[in-house]
Amino acid sequence: MFYLVALLAGLSRLPIWGLDSQQSFMEITVPEEILSNSSDSDSEYEEISYRISIEGRQYTLHLKKRLFLPDDFVVYMYNREGAVYSTSRNTMKYCNYQGHVAGFPNSVVTLHACSGLRGLLQFENVTYGVEPLVPAGGFQHFIYRLRNENTGLAVLAENNAHMESEDLEYKIDSSVESRPFGPKLSPVCGKHIVLDKGL
Repeated sequence: MFYLVALLAGLSRLPIWGLDSQQSFMEITVPEEILSNSSDSDSEYEEISYRISIEGRQYTLHLKKRLFLPDDFVVYMYNREGAVYSTSRNTMKYCNYQGHVAGFPNSVVTLHACSGLRGLLQFENVTYGVEPLVPAGGFQHFIYRLRNENTGLAVLAENNAHMESEDLEYKIDSSVESRPFGPKLSPVCGKHIVLDKGL
C-alpha cells in the first residue's frame, strides 16, 4: 500500500509523457470547497468557491450559478435497438457555474459541478482542463494544461500515443454508458457556443 501511495504522490506532479513540461502537464489535485457563511438554503449553491492547487500553487475559484440550458432542454439518445428517444435533463441545468480566479481579473472559469468538477479554467494566458477521477476517493481530479495550438489535447485522448487508458489505474468519470452503434447509425454531437460580450 505504501508503494501505491508513493507512486501516486510522484505521478501527481509529472508532466504528460513525451511532452515539454513547460507547455503541457497533468497532475492529480483535490479541490477544497470553501463554505460560505450564508444560512439561506435557497441561495446556498448560488455562489460557491473552491481552493485548488495547480502546478504547486494555491488558487481560489469564485463561481456563480449559470443556467446555460433552457427550461425545455431535451437530450435525444439512441436505445440498444437503435430507436431515438428523448429525455429531459432538469438536474443538469443546476450544476453549471461560471466565475473567475481570485487575483486574476481577466480570468474565466466554467465548471459543471455535479458529481465532481469538470470544465475549463483560463488565467495568465493558460487554459487548464479539470475532470474528476473514478474510483478515486477524496474528491481527486485530473488537471491538465491545454496549449492554444492544440486544444484537442485530453488526458485520455484516443490518438494520444504517449498514454493508454488501460495503463492507468484511474479512469476519468463518464456519466454516459458506452453503447455500440448499429451499422446505419453513427455518433453525432451538436455544439452551440454562447459568447458573453462582457468578456
